[in-house]
Amino acid sequence: MKRMVQTCSTTLLSQKGIQAKTLFWFGWLVGQDALDCILFPFKQVANVIFPDSPVGAGFSYSSNPKGYDIDDITAGVEAGQKPLLNFKGYVIGNPGTGEWYDSGFFVQFAYGMGIISNQLYQLAQQNCNGEYNRSPNKICAETLAAVNNVTRESNNLIS
Repeated sequence: MKRMVQTCSTTLLSQKGIQAKTLFWFGWLVGQDALDCILFPFKQVANVIFPDSPVGAGFSYSSNPKGYDIDDITAGVEAGQKPLLNFKGYVIGNPGTGEWYDSGFFVQFAYGMGIISNQLYQLAQQNCNGEYNRSPNKICAETLAAVNNVTRESNNLIS
């Protein structure tokens, strides 16, 4: 007798933007043989909504110049109270892992954020075989140096 397992619907989206086709998984699994995968163009079937978390934190491209005004923070800033909020950049890491573990995912992060090109990412995959926190050969070391040069340049643009 096959056991029925309920699954939640999952949407796989590219971090570089909504692609023309997106994979959806639906419904009930009976063992492993009843997985329905459906490819369809997003623009013909559904609207994509990106909710703010927390509410009001996003919409940086809003047409309203006032934006989302939080009175207590605004009043404090206008009164000259410290500290002023000055958030910049991304934080990569997990306190439970450490630098060696985190550095192995930097290439994928840079690619997912659109910082490095497809060609450079593919070179890193081919030359390093997924070992990005240590250089198994000279070609891999040179590829990782190129990734570091690109990310260093983007860090200069941000700061």
